[in-house]
Amino acid sequence: EWSDGLIGSKGSGARAPLRWGENNNQRRRLESLERNLIEELVINSESPRLSLQEVGAEFIGTFILIFAGTAIAIVNQKTQASETLIGCADSTGLAVMIVILSTSHIFYANLNPVV
Repeated sequence: EWSDGLIGSKGSGARAPLRWGENNNQRRRLESLERNLIEELVINSESPRLSLQEVGAEFIGTFILIFAGTAIAIVNQKTQASETLIGCADSTGLAVMIVILSTSHIFYANLNPVV
């Protein structure tokens, strides 16, 4: 059973953790660490530079993936569902494989169809 509702303060005599503000030195140190971490992340961070070739490769790859995925579904509907679900999935998977193999040397197969 918990003695006073704090984690770690079990009835066996375990010391309860400090509450926020009980120790001002600890609070100031945590605030300083947080401020230093934010400064390091914001000020010293280098944003990645994308080349026009990488942006173009991702655009073309995403276009091919979306085009192939929707084209398969449209063709399947026009031919009265002559292709099975496995065929649709295989066709889209083949499109992904082709895009990855053709553009992986440019931007390491970072294909993002959500964008």
